[in-house]
Amino acid sequence: MQHIFVSIRLVLFCLHSLACCLADARSVASTTTYPLQVLKSRLQQRSEVVELTEEGGVRVAQRAYAGVTKTVGRIWKQEGWRGFFGGCIPNALRVAPSAAITFVVYESVMDWLDVGGDRS
Repeated sequence: MQHIFVSIRLVLFCLHSLACCLADARSVASTTTYPLQVLKSRLQQRSEVVELTEEGGVRVAQRAYAGVTKTVGRIWKQEGWRGFFGGCIPNALRVAPSAAITFVVYESVMDWLDVGGDRS
């Protein structure tokens, strides 16, 4: 009985270690590629947007993000390097736990199904 308890603790420790490593790796990957996410989201914004004025009227505003190089230049000029990393920490805090949970569940199911032959 004690042998089973030790085995379960070892499996849980291994899964916890894997989850932590994956969360760290996903956080690094997310932080590294975050400037591209910012660039992509700026380029996906609509070119014309309806806005409310201070007087309560409605006007059509033009967005200035037209191409990749112009968008990069505009972000750099107006916001500096911080413009490419704004919101990076909340994004990493959102991505890391979900990636770790996905990986642990996947590995657990694969072990339970015994897919892939001898998985040591």
